Amino acid sequence: MHSVWRTQELLQLILENLSPFEWEDLVNDPVKYLDKFETCYLRRSDYGEKDLLNLALTCRAFKEPALNVLWRAMWSVTPLFELLPGYEAASYDDDDELRLALINGPISESDCETFLSYARRVKYLVHLDNFGGPPGRIHPSSYIRLSQAAGSFCLLPSLQYLTCGTSGSDLHHLLSPKLIAVTLSPTHGDDRPVDFWMMSSDLYRQAPDISHLVLEYNLSTSCSQYVPRMTRLKSLRLWNHARDDFNLDTSFFKSFSSSSTLSELCIKGSISLLFDEPLKRSEVTFSNLTILIFSTTLPSVEQLTNFVTMLELPRLQEFTFCCSSQNIGEVEATRWQKLFQRLARSTSSEFRSLTILGSQPELTCMTFADIPAIFDLRLTCLKIPKFLRTVTPKDVAAIVQAWPHLESLTIPYPIGFMSLIDIAKGLEKLRQLHIGLDCRNIPPVEQIPVLTNSLPLLTIKSPILSPPDAYDLAGGLDRLFPELETRTYTYFDSSTFSSFWNDVNKLLSLQQRARRDQQLRDKQSATKLLTSTVNSFLVTEQKMHKVLHTPELWQLILENFAPSWEDLVRNPLDYLNRFNCQDALTDAKADACLLNLALTCRAFKEPALDILWRTMWGLTPLFKLLPGYEELISDTGRRVIIRGPILESDCKTFRSYAERIKFLAHLSAMGGTPGGIEPSAYIQLSQAIGQACLLPSLRYLICGTSSPDLHFLISPKLVGLSIDPTHMPRHLDDFWTILASLHCKAPQISYLYCDYPMSTACFQSVAKMSRLRSLRLLNSNPMEGDIVPTINQAFFESFSSLSTLSELDITGSVKLFFNSPPPALRISFENLSTITISTPLRSIGEITDFLGLAGLPQLRLLKLSYDAEVIDKAEKVRWQNFFRHLERSTTREFKSLIIKGKAPTSTCMAFADISAIFSLRLTDLEMPRLLRTVTCADLTTVVSSWPDLTSLAFPFPMNFHGLMAIAAGLPKLKKLRDVRLQTHDLPQLAEIPVATNSLSFLSFEIDVLYPTDSYLLAAGLDRLFPCLGGRGLFTDPNKLEMNGKAFWGHVYKLLDMLQSARKDQQLRDEQPWHDIPIDMI
Repeated sequence: MHSVWRTQELLQLILENLSPFEWEDLVNDPVKYLDKFETCYLRRSDYGEKDLLNLALTCRAFKEPALNVLWRAMWSVTPLFELLPGYEAASYDDDDELRLALINGPISESDCETFLSYARRVKYLVHLDNFGGPPGRIHPSSYIRLSQAAGSFCLLPSLQYLTCGTSGSDLHHLLSPKLIAVTLSPTHGDDRPVDFWMMSSDLYRQAPDISHLVLEYNLSTSCSQYVPRMTRLKSLRLWNHARDDFNLDTSFFKSFSSSSTLSELCIKGSISLLFDEPLKRSEVTFSNLTILIFSTTLPSVEQLTNFVTMLELPRLQEFTFCCSSQNIGEVEATRWQKLFQRLARSTSSEFRSLTILGSQPELTCMTFADIPAIFDLRLTCLKIPKFLRTVTPKDVAAIVQAWPHLESLTIPYPIGFMSLIDIAKGLEKLRQLHIGLDCRNIPPVEQIPVLTNSLPLLTIKSPILSPPDAYDLAGGLDRLFPELETRTYTYFDSSTFSSFWNDVNKLLSLQQRARRDQQLRDKQSATKLLTSTVNSFLVTEQKMHKVLHTPELWQLILENFAPSWEDLVRNPLDYLNRFNCQDALTDAKADACLLNLALTCRAFKEPALDILWRTMWGLTPLFKLLPGYEELISDTGRRVIIRGPILESDCKTFRSYAERIKFLAHLSAMGGTPGGIEPSAYIQLSQAIGQACLLPSLRYLICGTSSPDLHFLISPKLVGLSIDPTHMPRHLDDFWTILASLHCKAPQISYLYCDYPMSTACFQSVAKMSRLRSLRLLNSNPMEGDIVPTINQAFFESFSSLSTLSELDITGSVKLFFNSPPPALRISFENLSTITISTPLRSIGEITDFLGLAGLPQLRLLKLSYDAEVIDKAEKVRWQNFFRHLERSTTREFKSLIIKGKAPTSTCMAFADISAIFSLRLTDLEMPRLLRTVTCADLTTVVSSWPDLTSLAFPFPMNFHGLMAIAAGLPKLKKLRDVRLQTHDLPQLAEIPVATNSLSFLSFEIDVLYPTDSYLLAAGLDRLFPCLGGRGLFTDPNKLEMNGKAFWGHVYKLLDMLQSARKDQQLRDEQPWHDIPIDMI
């Protein structure tokens, strides 16, 4: 299976589409779907559950993400308890009495692990029971026994959303610290829901992240005390079902701070709002409250005014309240005017919806003219009860002018048809209209304007009057609102007129159907016109432009589908690696596009196929072109043969595709022949074609198995070859023979990578390839008893002075042997820029002799592996000669010297003994502890000799003053590694200079005591290296004790803090001058 399917995050996203419930809807609006009547709407279907179950049972990689989605939402805890072996389901006895579910026997540790492994997946739970008993009919003792056995009081540790329908002791075992939304709403009446009271009072402590809360039961007065303690609430709904009211006064709202996250507040039921005393303006601020609903015991207008005066609601969008007055005279009308004035002051331009609930007063003299402050609100939704005396045409005109963006309007007063026309003209965004309509004096249909108002829902409450002609009313409504839904609701005061309104509805439906039929006719006419146009276009001969017949142009265009090919051509050895090649050179989407292009047009076919077949990961697709291709499956594996004769037409088809292949990864995952193709199939095909090479255009080849079929793949155009077996074969004869004849079969070979047990003869064969640019030889995994191959002077002499070799890498078990150094240079490598000798050198003299006979004018990097136990006087002399010959063999192009290996057990060498090293112009130096000691004078010489150093590995003891010298003398240094800092004697901070060094990485080798003042060390490092930061500092945690880890962890944090403070100051300094206060200028 492809590794991408092991990415749990990707599988989680895919399996979300099989979720049997709408999880995104729940996350976006938890309160809505936590309602006990709305939970059923979360379920999509049962098909998703079956698919998830099949996926979990199919593959181990799919199991966890599938179970996570399957168990995420639960409508009962019964399936969880059924996982326990001792679970005994609920049943009825002989007397028809219900016996609750129990857990019989002990609960073992493995049972708890099984239970919790599934319980951790549950994030949504509906805890209801339709028959009044405990949810799932599980006995409360089962919860207690299970929590004791599991050692955790909470049985659902990941629960986030909970709907409780029964007040019982089992609820306490469901309280998770991750709860963010809770609904407590009993399905059956309970006058004293004690467990609900206990649970809700402790909720702020048990679930500190609670953000959505719905309480719908007999609330107690303590509710006003514990609810404000939930400081992260976003949505709060309180609905008191008790007969007796409990009071909410100003202290309840003041307890929510100005930084409250509350965005929705709904208070319903038997709750009294006490705001009798005049309050200060904007005493409490709800900075995020968008929805406010008061549907409680009817407060007076004066109380509401006091409440609105107290609040500052900058983001309020919807306000719903219930208010009733028996009689509305002039004084009461003044109070309503004051209420709207205070509401306009407390809200902002975001306020959009106003809903007023209540019964009709017995007597009212108030009109819209008495409450002009209501028009100061910028509303898109208005719903008012019948508390005005009347609504005149002037009032309707004022509504249209004040609120042109209204989307919903409810005014239960009879208005004339002309006012309805004004509404249709002025409120083009209206989506819901609930009005009373005076059906008298309806103008003729031809006098009613034809409008495009898109109102879909119209509700009419008609008074008991003589009805007009149904045709006139339906025709008039259809002209004003052409997009009315066919089922428009109408209310009437008497059943006498029921048939009239039914006729109106039917006529509206007929008119709308007729209009849609005409739209369908127009659409069909347009379709016929389009079809005839297309047919005429197809009949007319349209020729493709000549420029699109140019194959070279298409080749350039389609190269964009293979962006890595140019990188492969520039640096083949980076891609001739069996671990990197497929990820870098494969793009399934690009291949699909190329295939579609090849199938679309004959002009596109050839260039698209050239790129599609240019890179191959096996020859199976090529052999499948032959009619006789057959796969044989047996216990030994898969074998491919070619049955029957191969005709000339078959050969022609094979060649037409084989000539396109330029890159081939010839690998085998199981150690057999690649693709399971038998060598006899290659021989049979080669004989039929009449040529030994089956891929005449092949340029890059990765060989992963030593088998005879390789001999049919070596092309005369081959420039890059990688021999890197996926499984070490018993016999390497085919690898050795291919390498021996490669200089003849592929004279243009330029890039060679060999990683397998090699012999001396292999190195001799490589020496015959005079056009090599890059050579990497890894004599890895030598077989027992093999003789270590030797590279002698003749190997290098075979490369002429015109050699193109630019990279040489010799690694593994190889012996270097050179004759005594000649008096003059005899071999010149004009283009060699990188040399890597990773075979462990027991003496530096092994490579010194090579440097004595070679000229390396372009050498930039020399990388060695040194593994001597002791550096005595004789070895010290060899090191002196090494640096002397290195300086003579190279030029100013030489920049990097990297010596890997462990430190010798004893050494007598110092910098003064190898002074020739300072003649090199290095920018990168890395060496193990080859020297006995490094003095301050040596460090001064290092800084003065190599001022352009960018990378330095310096594993020698150094005090902080040495670090100061490096910071001052090496301004270009980016990496400083393996410093053995002596931290017991730090200078005072005032003595450390403020440097501008751009060092970004610093690693320490710590083996001494730690200083007591971590602040001084961090401040000193920050002064020397301002770009370092805590992330750029590294110490090996494996070499530190616990105290050391804590100390250096503190240093990291301090460096990050200092760097952050410095960046903040730079940001302040970069502010434009006009942001500076005037008194400072």
